[in-house]
Amino acid sequence: LRKIDIFFYQLPLDSYSSIDGTMQQAMMLQIPVIYYGPDAPKELIEHGISGFIAASEDEMKVYAKLLAEDESLRKRIGSNAKDRIIKEFSFGLTVELYSQLYQSLSEPHELNKVAVSYKMIWLYRKIKYFTYRILTIPFKIWERIG
Repeated sequence: LRKIDIFFYQLPLDSYSSIDGTMQQAMMLQIPVIYYGPDAPKELIEHGISGFIAASEDEMKVYAKLLAEDESLRKRIGSNAKDRIIKEFSFGLTVELYSQLYQSLSEPHELNKVAVSYKMIWLYRKIKYFTYRILTIPFKIWERIG
């Protein structure tokens, strides 16, 4: 990734895709991204600010030419991309949001008044530990070197 100036990312429109780590890596390295494909990965990009979302393969070429001809635009988009990933999609934030979700699932719900079982609380603690300990370590290292 460190050897390229523009990151093209295309997925088949009929495929299922979640937010993609490959695109996040490029953005963390301040490489402007041009994306074309299904909706989920589009969440990473603010069109024209932290990357480009193409509506067609031909539009990918238009954005590629724009970025290839304007070094300052490439640098600005790349810098904005890194800032966006750190502020909006960092593992620390992701872990916090999942932790809140798991915590809410382990608390008794007001509508049904069903007591939370010991097993559910145990599961919550295991998931929280896994999410924080296992998933954050690589990203913390990545944030330091990126």
